[in-house]
This record gives sequence, structure tokens and C-alpha cells, in this order.
Amino acid sequence: QLNKYVKCKTCSGEGTAPGTHKRTCSRCGGSGVITQVRKTMLGQMQTQSPCPDCNGTGSVIDTPCSDCHGTGKVKSRVKIEVNIPAGVDNDSVIPIRGQGEPGENNGPNGDLYVVIKVKPHEIFQRNGSDIRLEIPISFDQAALGDEIVVPTLDGKIQYKVPAGTQPGTTFRLKGKGIRNIRTGRPGDMYVTVTVEVPTKLNSAQKKAVRTMAEHLKEGSCYKKKQSFSDKVKKFFE
Repeated sequence: QLNKYVKCKTCSGEGTAPGTHKRTCSRCGGSGVITQVRKTMLGQMQTQSPCPDCNGTGSVIDTPCSDCHGTGKVKSRVKIEVNIPAGVDNDSVIPIRGQGEPGENNGPNGDLYVVIKVKPHEIFQRNGSDIRLEIPISFDQAALGDEIVVPTLDGKIQYKVPAGTQPGTTFRLKGKGIRNIRTGRPGDMYVTVTVEVPTKLNSAQKKAVRTMAEHLKEGSCYKKKQSFSDKVKKFFE
């Protein structure tokens, strides 16, 4: 919905009261301009200016329309249906022919240009035709692997997270992005998993975590941690 000028229905855009007509301006003879010739030291100089009687239109309205007051257009709130094509992005422009405002002197309507602004999504981030998504998983899901539910623009899909997945690992889902408005080809979805560390553990949960930690120390589960510790130790030697 928008407010714009539309052609006056009472006078059909002519600007004259029903039953009356425009008359040719007697001052300019319908040309809309006044030609003046002045004598100067260099000879005659000719100038043209809009006719003050008809404001350059070439015609005069003696009895203007009571609704538009002779302008031929009135302000109105209109509702226009706009088809939004798949793949539009911020600042995409959709032209709608003939839905602009009326032209001067009952001329044809101009065009309406709709500039698109896309609202941010709650979970998806857009990068051109690609979509990025962060999904939090638990420590046990990352360590043991699990099948998780991934939301896409086409609905939910199941995805197998492999055992030993590290925080910040990004998976690519081919063709699950946004369809390119020019090529028609869909982009991809990039899913980054973040490992959520539990907080506010009760006593039983803390005991379980400590027990797990003791068992993990027995093997070489934390290779990166051990490598970093070795580098630090060597640095201070």
C-alpha cells in the first residue's frame, strides 16, 4: 500500500468540470511559450519563456474540476500486488510498469520502482546465494558422533555428525542455499557446529564429568592440548 497521485475519476484527468472543455490559450496561441524580440546594440535578440496565462500548457481551464482543482490528479491510497521473485536481496529493484503517477497534461502514467529491504532472519545468515547456520551440539555428540536435525529453506533434513568433530567445524550442504535471481542456480548452506559446555552442574553431574576426565587422561585423547603444553614447556627451557 502506498499514497500517490492517481488520475482524477471525475474529469478523467482533463482537469475540467464535467460538461466543460479546455480552450486554446489566446495569448500564446496554444504553443505554451511567449516569444519576445528585443533590439540591442548587436541587433535583435529573441527569447522564449513559458506563457504565464496557461503555465506553458497551451490551454486554459475556465471551469476547473471541483475534485482535482484543475490538476487532473488527486492523492489516493492504493494497494498494488507485487510478485517477489526468488533470490532478491537488499536493494534489489522491481519495476512495475504504469503504476507510477500520472504524467503532466493527462499524459501516461510513469513506472513504480520497488526497492527491496530483506529483514534479518533469526537463525540464517545470508552471504549472496549462500546461507550460513550455526548449530550448538553437546560434548558427547561431538565426541561420539550423532545424527542431528538441520533446518533448511526446504524443510528439515538429517545430518550425520562424525565422531571427533571439533568446535567450529563447518559442513557444506550443496544446493541448500538461495536460488540466484540471475542464473537460477541455488547456492550452498554452510553449517558450523559449536560445542556447548554445560553450566550449573549438580553434584552428580560434576562427579560424572570428573570421572570422564580421569579416564580421558589415560589415553591420548587431547593431542592438541598435549602439543601446546609441550611447546610451552620447550619455550621456558
